[in-house]
Amino acid sequence: NLPSLPDDEGSIALVGKTGMVIDSFLYSKNLHSTFIKDDEGVSLERISFSQKTNDPANWKSASSQSGFATPGFINSNARPIEFLLDEKIKIDPEVIIPNSGQQDFAKINYAFDQNNFIANIKIVDQQGRIIKTIANNETLGYSGFFRWDGNTDNGTKARIGYYIVWIDLFDDTGSVNTFRKRVVVAEQ
Repeated sequence: NLPSLPDDEGSIALVGKTGMVIDSFLYSKNLHSTFIKDDEGVSLERISFSQKTNDPANWKSASSQSGFATPGFINSNARPIEFLLDEKIKIDPEVIIPNSGQQDFAKINYAFDQNNFIANIKIVDQQGRIIKTIANNETLGYSGFFRWDGNTDNGTKARIGYYIVWIDLFDDTGSVNTFRKRVVVAEQ
């Protein structure tokens, strides 16, 4: 039996038989989607078990279609580990429907043969305006992901249409790499 957890903030740890901590998580209600008006009874779900437990981008409110919780089942927001093969950056999925409970955010996956890149990631509209800053001078490891929920920097939902995920990477040698990937905001 699991103990009851407060829903405003708290911590939980998974401890092995020998008393060694296997994993632990510090959470708060701030991890919930900005589109959730009332988070009472809404579970937080981990997106990827291959990413860091305490990374805020690795948590999302359970979908409304799952009844806002999935006890004993695969998390409604779980995404399988993606092998990027020849691509260094991959958007999954490329079409999102924000706040729909299905494919309502885009995962910006990255995998490189070196680490210590610094990333600036922006969402740009069709007129070339930056509508959302995802990362600003973030240090990257070999692989991981960022998340875009289809919102703007001012907290509103992005309009329906095509957007560009604009990624600038640089390292300590001065090398700069730019990637541009498409993402579409759709509506049900």
